[in-house]
Amino acid sequence: MEPKASKAKKAPTHHKPTAKQLEAINEAVRKAIGKGVAVAATIGRRYSDGPQGQPYLRYVLSNDHTAFVANWHRGEVHVSVSEGKLDPKSFTGKAYYAKQKRAEERIAAKKVADAKKAAQ
Repeated sequence: MEPKASKAKKAPTHHKPTAKQLEAINEAVRKAIGKGVAVAATIGRRYSDGPQGQPYLRYVLSNDHTAFVANWHRGEVHVSVSEGKLDPKSFTGKAYYAKQKRAEERIAAKKVADAKKAAQ
């Protein structure tokens, strides 16, 4: 009986963008989204390269669309911008909009507290 050949699993590698790669990513994202639109937040990222997939960055833009960035670890930056807005019912959309709501509530509470201090 022959021994089974062991399948060597590929160890995940880490591809956190360097400063030079981040500069290239930022330039490519700005070019893809155009003028008058800003990156509002990062809503997803994976730096490892393994069985679960390739490294990526995902941004939500000021107009509620999303930008997906991939392949920076290969020397070519690929950016795709969504045609539709971020779905508030999706997992990522729920998390992003809940975070935005909490931030707005914090700002409103701080304004109230500052007004109370000023009145005293």
